[in-house]
Amino acid sequence: MREVTVELVTKVPCEATDAQVEEWVKYQTGVYGGMNKDNPLAEYDLDGIDATVLC
Repeated sequence: MREVTVELVTKVPCEATDAQVEEWVKYQTGVYGGMNKDNPLAEYDLDGIDATVLC
């Protein structure tokens, strides 16, 4: 199995701190199994606008 780095462009749908955005992205991509219920992004799905695979 190999690892690749992916750069994803998305819009953050509401005001959130950088830490909250990071938690949201990691949850939405399966890195985290859960997300803090106080995160304002908890009710939103991650929608990609563009993605680049950096091998």
